[in-house]
Amino acid sequence: MNVFSDMVASFKIWAGNVTASFGFWINLAILALVLFMLSRVVIQSARVSRRMRRTSPLSEHVPDPDVTQRAVGRLSGMLRHSTITGAREPLKQQGEYIQTTYAQTLNKLGCLELPSGSMMLRWKARARTDALPVLFCSHLDVVPAGDGWTRQPFSGVTAGGKIYGRGAIDSKGTVIAMIEAVESLLAEDFAPGRDIYFAFGHDEETGGAEGAGQIAELLGKRGLQFDMVFDEGGFIVESLMDKADCAAALIGIGEKTTCTYKITVKAQGGDSSVPPPHGAVGFLAEAVCRIEASQPRIKMLPATREYLEKCFPALSFGKRLAVGNMFLSRPFLGAIFRHDYRTMALLRSTLAPTRLQGAEHENVIPAAVSALIDARLLPTESPEDILAHIRGLVADLPAEVEIVKMGDSVPMTDTAHPMYQLLARSLDEKYPRLPCIPMLLSGGTDSKHYGHMTDCVLRFSPFIMSYENAATAHGPDEYLTESALGLGIEFYKTFLRKL
Repeated sequence: MNVFSDMVASFKIWAGNVTASFGFWINLAILALVLFMLSRVVIQSARVSRRMRRTSPLSEHVPDPDVTQRAVGRLSGMLRHSTITGAREPLKQQGEYIQTTYAQTLNKLGCLELPSGSMMLRWKARARTDALPVLFCSHLDVVPAGDGWTRQPFSGVTAGGKIYGRGAIDSKGTVIAMIEAVESLLAEDFAPGRDIYFAFGHDEETGGAEGAGQIAELLGKRGLQFDMVFDEGGFIVESLMDKADCAAALIGIGEKTTCTYKITVKAQGGDSSVPPPHGAVGFLAEAVCRIEASQPRIKMLPATREYLEKCFPALSFGKRLAVGNMFLSRPFLGAIFRHDYRTMALLRSTLAPTRLQGAEHENVIPAAVSALIDARLLPTESPEDILAHIRGLVADLPAEVEIVKMGDSVPMTDTAHPMYQLLARSLDEKYPRLPCIPMLLSGGTDSKHYGHMTDCVLRFSPFIMSYENAATAHGPDEYLTESALGLGIEFYKTFLRKL
């Protein structure tokens, strides 16, 4: 103890001598560093802010009322079908509804309805061309309704300028907007300059293997390659990060890989009236707590760096200081963004316990219980990397960890790609000076099944919405505003014309 005290005293004496001898220069160096960091923030703010616009002009756009109301009625009808993934009969009925509602449009395009319930449309070019076709994707299935709804989840009710129903955002709204845009262009005698395909899968919410996977196999047998694959993804958000007056178009240029891990714990079971010191449920609870508390390490991908830099004007001062000086602040980004779960999901792979299995009776201690962990992996990490991470966390527990579902990694799209630039120009034409911000999607889409057919996959749903609106997807009272649907149709028309 005396030795430690002597060491502390010696350090204080040394520090005092250094400060006395070099205090002026130390303080000057600290001041210079602070001024340098602040100057980087000012320069970055000025450089990016010129491209930012306020949200108020977004509200000035009013869609065609006739087109909008027709689309609202059709989306409302589509939302009445409870097409939860795996529900064959509702999916069949919804397919019949689409065939009846858009009979003339589908006849002109040509529609292939797969036995599984997925659909594929082909809009032929007006003349023979060497240009590669493009593929637009969406899906027809939805997740279960869940609890907390104040309206019937499959009623398609409209109220206050909003269309309510499971799938309104994810992703029946995009299906209706795409077909409505095509129907409107056909009424204007427009024909595209290249072939345009539309693929609507029936099982995207569980990975898309039978839907998009089979469509991709069919297209592959035809030897098709695409100039672009365009799927659901980011939105036009009215507010960005910490600022309510910054709007932006968030465009997904990549997505995380989805994997599922299973943790199985085995321990002494028996009658709950004579419990052992530690049961399988307790061990599993400990494992789950450790996993939630010890997420994988933060890794700064180039796409995430670009995303944060382009969000610069929408950040609070403290976050600007950190993002503008990441050569110093990178080790502290986790603490700086710890309350911003959307950004944290872009900075690291995530692990989320979702299902518990094994405990069936209230008065019996189970001998084995398990938990499923839904993992979303950064492109730089492999399923085996995360498996090793989880095993390390529970190494001292009677737990076994295995991979039960492994997704495929998807290449990132270069923002210099002509199709990305075409999308940006289309957005600028419709919403002048609206910044386009590339990002990595934390969720998965059907587009991963077509990644080997193109070098450009863009994930964007052209709907204007708030974060609160976007959060209703997969949640209670999911809704899409009528104006967002109408403007989405108009944007698809603008984009399709440029292809």
